Amino acid sequence: MNKNIKLFKFYFNFKKNIIILIKKIYTPQIIKKYFIKNKIIKLHLGCGGRVFDGWLNCDINLQADCYLDLNKTLLFKNNSVDYIYSEHVLEHFSYNQCKKILQECYRVLKPCGIIRTAMPSLDFYLENMFNNENQEIKDFIAWHKENFQELKDLPNNMNSMINFIIGSCGHKYVYTKKTFLDLLNQLDFKNVSNVELGELENNLMNRNNNDIKNHLLQTAVFEAEK
Repeated sequence: MNKNIKLFKFYFNFKKNIIILIKKIYTPQIIKKYFIKNKIIKLHLGCGGRVFDGWLNCDINLQADCYLDLNKTLLFKNNSVDYIYSEHVLEHFSYNQCKKILQECYRVLKPCGIIRTAMPSLDFYLENMFNNENQEIKDFIAWHKENFQELKDLPNNMNSMINFIIGSCGHKYVYTKKTFLDLLNQLDFKNVSNVELGELENNLMNRNNNDIKNHLLQTAVFEAEK
């Protein structure tokens, strides 16, 4: 039985890697075709399993329209993109890696082009550090403990959650609102602001209402203009 499972996993990973390799090879053509077909150019960076209609969904996985490694130079010309969106992506990079990604976004955006990004807010965790008796926070902690093995044996409080959000989930740098707004301003973006959750953030496919609620509760959204 174990041998069959190992063979299945090997076959699945081999097939996945072949598909990703083919997608990587054809990505320049996929990008060219999207630019020809669409007058308004919208990039969804680090899309994961969330694919938006009308957007060029970019990532290094199977679901993406094209293969795009955010640690490398973006495969787009200067001043060629109208909108860029990412959701719970930039915290998976170090501060300096994120800075380089944002510099690339600035380069490819058209003048007055818009970048919008959502991410977990460190402010939310710090502000609720001693708010463990609040029912909404209790539910938030309980949901995470049910869904993440790393939290199973930890205390039911926001102290555990802060350690989790910083040290787990592949996060490398979790931002306060001020730190991220300062970074955008430092890179010469204009009209930098912390904005309300919108349609893009609420479009969480394949999640139940409780998942969506707890995901969005911790989320901060930022917009800026080139």
